[in-house]
Amino acid sequence: MKQPQTFEEKKEKALKYAYRILQMRMRTYFEIKQKLKQRKNEPEIIEFVIKKLEEQGFLDDEKFAEAWIKDRLHFHPCGRLLINKKMREKGIGEKIIKKTLDKFLPLEKEKEIAMEILERKKEKIKSDLPKEKIFQKLNMFLSGKGFPGNIIFEILNQ
Repeated sequence: MKQPQTFEEKKEKALKYAYRILQMRMRTYFEIKQKLKQRKNEPEIIEFVIKKLEEQGFLDDEKFAEAWIKDRLHFHPCGRLLINKKMREKGIGEKIIKKTLDKFLPLEKEKEIAMEILERKKEKIKSDLPKEKIFQKLNMFLSGKGFPGNIIFEILNQ
């Protein structure tokens, strides 16, 4: 029969778990808290782990946001709206999101990305469709990729 764990053993176990999931990829404060809560850790233990990871430099939402957006734009290019949504889901604050988006995805770069995505998509759409239908499909596609209406409209009218 297993002996009940002491508070110190629980803290150590939670910290080891946090290290293990951080080995896979960077995480936000929110993600670490969620993972620890899912494992039924007490609030005091979660705070201990968060503080320890922060002291050791393993948790930094700003660094996470920068790395995540660079990765996202390289492997899965999309618009500000979708990136904003995904970063909020990861628990990143609005200030950090805005700062990161302004730095890595200014308006001109977002337009370039939309154009590149559009060019690849246009090749896959049947050219025998009416012009309005093609326009509608491309509009929906870019909208789903998180591009704002003004950029979509500008690009489609070129």
